[in-house]
Amino acid sequence: MDKIYIYFWMPPHPNSFLSNYYPSPFNKDNKYFLNIRQFIIYNKLKLFDSDNFILEKKILETTFIKEMNDYEKLIKNFDQKIWDEKKYEIIKSGLIEKFLQNEVLKKKLLLTKKSIIIESIPKNGNWITISDTVEKDFIGKNNNFLGKALMDVRTFMSEIFDLELDLDF
Repeated sequence: MDKIYIYFWMPPHPNSFLSNYYPSPFNKDNKYFLNIRQFIIYNKLKLFDSDNFILEKKILETTFIKEMNDYEKLIKNFDQKIWDEKKYEIIKSGLIEKFLQNEVLKKKLLLTKKSIIIESIPKNGNWITISDTVEKDFIGKNNNFLGKALMDVRTFMSEIFDLELDLDF
């Protein structure tokens, strides 16, 4: 069977339900998040600037992506090396909650079956992968980071719900 690729980007593009920016409210550790992007920024704050309760409140209360991104720039003591070591598990934990707490999104994710999910940029009617090639995206160490996390979450969810992902399309 040929590989099937599913490309996604931010709303309103096709498959944007896979994006960190897609409106998908969920709760984790007694906190309410509007989307994965807010969850990531909150967890980055907790990792590097955990005593900044004013910024924590702002991050959790905003409903605007631009404000979330602006608040992210205010996080002190950020260390890229530490973030690179921690971010995959942090993001996966948020994605699990996003899809477990939203039945429609969970079904849509599971319907991707064994497709290769790739974060891409739509340009002039074509999908441009963030890295050089689709295969490089899929197997490269730091490429297609979100796509890999989504595929891992999909596998995890198929196991907990005892579903087969290798069905024919």
